[in-house]
Amino acid sequence: MFRRTLLVALIALTLTSCWKDKNPEDLIRLKDKFKSQVNAFENKKETANKNVNKGLESLNALKSALEDT
Repeated sequence: MFRRTLLVALIALTLTSCWKDKNPEDLIRLKDKFKSQVNAFENKKETANKNVNKGLESLNALKSALEDT
């Protein structure tokens, strides 16, 4: 009896999760969330590029200082 109840509950949870985010309102919400995630990624990418460029400049300065000595 317990197994049957558990099986029915598991099937019900699986079916309800399949219908999640299927409404047009949810699509708009998910689209906005995706856009914000893309914007956040772009901002982090630009920050990382700036940090890499600063690191390369300091390494080049260190390299030239070592070559001079």
